[in-house]
Amino acid sequence: VVWLAGAEGHELVPAIAHGYDAQLLARMGSIPVEAHNVTAAAFRSGEPARAAADGPTPGAVAIPLLSESATTGVLAAELP
Repeated sequence: VVWLAGAEGHELVPAIAHGYDAQLLARMGSIPVEAHNVTAAAFRSGEPARAAADGPTPGAVAIPLLSESATTGVLAAELP
C-alpha cells in the first residue's frame, strides 16, 4: 500500500495498493501519524521501519517516501 500524507499532515491515507481488491482499499481508512505501527513510525522518522511476523500475524516493512523538504508518504508491505 502507498500511504500519502493527508491535507493537514495528521493522517496517512491509502492511495494505491497491490494485492487488495478495490472494496477493501476503500474501507481501509486512514492512519493517524502518531499511531503505534511501522507505517506511522516510518513517516515520523523518515527512516525505514519493520515488524517481525508473529504467529499468524504477518510481518511488515515500511519505507518513507521523501521529497526535498519532507516525508510525503510511506510504501508499506506485509510479509510472511
